[in-house]
Amino acid sequence: MPSTAPTLPPPSSFIPSAHRSEIIASLQSTLTTSFALLLCDESNLFISSTSGLRRANLDKLLRIDKQENEENHDGDNELLEPRLLQTQSAVVSPLPSYDCIADAQFRNVYSASSSGINIFTTSSLLESAGDAHPIHTFQTHPSPFEKNIEVNSLYLSPTTSTLYSACGDLFGLYAHSTSSSPKFIKNIQPTSGYLHCVTGSLEDSTVAWGGEDGTVWVMDEREEKINPLNVRDYIIQQKKASKSQHIYVLSILIKAPFMYISGGVESPHTISQSGYVTSVYLPSSTFLNLSMTDEPVNRLRMIDGEVCSTGRDGGISRWSAELKVCKEGKGEGEGWDLAGWKGGIIKCGGRGEVFEDFRICGYID
Repeated sequence: MPSTAPTLPPPSSFIPSAHRSEIIASLQSTLTTSFALLLCDESNLFISSTSGLRRANLDKLLRIDKQENEENHDGDNELLEPRLLQTQSAVVSPLPSYDCIADAQFRNVYSASSSGINIFTTSSLLESAGDAHPIHTFQTHPSPFEKNIEVNSLYLSPTTSTLYSACGDLFGLYAHSTSSSPKFIKNIQPTSGYLHCVTGSLEDSTVAWGGEDGTVWVMDEREEKINPLNVRDYIIQQKKASKSQHIYVLSILIKAPFMYISGGVESPHTISQSGYVTSVYLPSSTFLNLSMTDEPVNRLRMIDGEVCSTGRDGGISRWSAELKVCKEGKGEGEGWDLAGWKGGIIKCGGRGEVFEDFRICGYID
């Protein structure tokens, strides 16, 4: 952390999303909320949750195939319905986790928590009986507003091996070295307020982050040149929201040369919230398409070459290049992340759900 603490703005400047506050408050409840998925291999899935970093054995989710179904056929005219299977996830580290990522070789797993970033060896998590200990922890800057500052999102640059973290404070994006001597490097400004997400491009050196102020900040790591994309103003200009509404960014997905952004729109003095998905052509920073949704869209993922999303309504959607929903499936409970698995999709939220052809075929508890 910096040796000299940055100057804090007055408390009135810190206005977290009402929805995020509800989620943070739920940490005290007995229910587990899952925020992120990390597929280690076809058999092992790591899950970031309020009860800790968890691991699920996906081998037990394999459904009976058509041949087995026919062999067990009892002579009726119709084949048996495929079974809904489920598996239990087990805690591998009790430290709460809001996001988890791995390096390219899957040697280390980085877990975002309520008080910093915990680094684990992958082998220790796979072998853990529930008590895996981090080999290193990056502490977040203390804030007078909260006892702990949560880290909401992580991105590890394949270009520079820099670990970026989007945090729930006012100091912008954090950058950390992941060399043999891990250390904090600096805060990257400008940012106005609470951050929800950070991501980057596998094709080039682009890093992007966003949060409560409705702006996505785009940086070229090679030049450290930062350009703002004002999502809030764009949605208002398209007459999809008013100036009195609070427009925030929850997720960013980059597939060069395009960037996709999702989030929520909150009306003042009400609990009413809607959502949006928009696309940008990065070379010219031009907004291309915009689609409004009934509920906030929490996460965008590229699955089998197509943009997919999940959000407050609990469903999953696949989007066309023009940002039209071309396929969707209903889920149970709010969706916070997606992962592609064996031609299907896994969604996490309250309970893990496995979709095949956009229909639920299994559960992860």
